[in-house]
Amino acid sequence: MATTISHPASLTRDISTIRAALPEDSNPIVEQLIVTQESISAGMATHLVSLAGHYDQMATALREKDEGHELAEDDMQGKIADIQIF
Repeated sequence: MATTISHPASLTRDISTIRAALPEDSNPIVEQLIVTQESISAGMATHLVSLAGHYDQMATALREKDEGHELAEDDMQGKIADIQIF
């Protein structure tokens, strides 16, 4: 997760750099494509960070189970709810 936490900010910075490099009279279609790609990229990065967090939670739960710890019912319901998001 530490590896991917900077992705949304990095994508935003890169898109801003591309936008600044475009000529003032750039085609509105090009601008719309950039806006659309920015939205999609930011959304994907956010989902990736969330998925990485979920993976870490599941890895921790598996380790705890292997160590003999019981998973509480409310913890299990939370994990099920997380899975349904994806």
